[in-house]
Amino acid sequence: MNRNVLRAACLSAALALATGCGTSEPLLTETAEYHAELAYGHWGAGEVPQAIEELENALQINPELAEAHYMLGFIYSGRQMLPQSIQHYRQALLLRPEWDEVKNN
Repeated sequence: MNRNVLRAACLSAALALATGCGTSEPLLTETAEYHAELAYGHWGAGEVPQAIEELENALQINPELAEAHYMLGFIYSGRQMLPQSIQHYRQALLLRPEWDEVKNN
């Protein structure tokens, strides 16, 4: 196979992956879970404002993502922002009432 054909095939594959192969499925970067994972990474690196921003992005995409509410509750609690913390902990509990970890906070 000559190099130009190989390059074209690789470019086509990359483009198909980037566009989701024309399906209606959202790209990975458009999912709430993706933003929640980014938030966890930012939080672990001590980048709290970026973590909050990513969690807010996640909740704009999926307001019912209990994990994002829980993490915001945890972060706000650590920043002594108790009304916001309680709001997000309550929302996490509404979405997942069996979640003992949230109940303990």
